[in-house]
Amino acid sequence: MTTGMTEQEVLELLGFKRKDDNKMELKVKTEFCEYRNCYLMINNYRADNSIYIELVNDEDGPIATLTTCLNDWFIGENETYLDTNNCPWVEKFMKKYKLGKPTGHKRRSGWCEYPLYELNITELNKYVRKGEF
Repeated sequence: MTTGMTEQEVLELLGFKRKDDNKMELKVKTEFCEYRNCYLMINNYRADNSIYIELVNDEDGPIATLTTCLNDWFIGENETYLDTNNCPWVEKFMKKYKLGKPTGHKRRSGWCEYPLYELNITELNKYVRKGEF
């Protein structure tokens, strides 16, 4: 779920820049396979305006939504909850690429606890690319 803002407006609001063709690309190994030439798509969740991050590549399309919306209006501007329920590898992925660090805060939803991460905007910028949601 995203806001009514365009992707460009959201990226500018968050301080992100679009991925250039010469920027680095990500790879990730999930329980299904290893994905190469991946990039990130960034937006905001409509419910609480927290940051939405999707992992995508041109061959497979959307691979995973790395974040989850927990309707927490008290998190910081560059913070988001990681979806460790559907992406058990996401914390290792964030650490490998220095995309963010845990704040130490977790929030329970259902049977799961989701870690809150402070995002590294500079590193995330290296992997953001133009695209459609």
